[in-house]
Amino acid sequence: MKKVLHLLAENWFWPILSVVLVYYCGVVIIGVITFIVVVFAPAYLADKIKKVIIRHNLYFI
Repeated sequence: MKKVLHLLAENWFWPILSVVLVYYCGVVIIGVITFIVVVFAPAYLADKIKKVIIRHNLYFI
């Protein structure tokens, strides 16, 4: 019985561990990408919009 449990533990441990690691890595990567988008996208878009507005103002002057 102990041998069977030991074999099951050995055979199940690594696949479950690898799945968990991949899952957590995916979550972390998605979190980082979301954070970057939330933090940097508004600033980048604001910069673009400012440039466009400045160009339009120059045309109107």
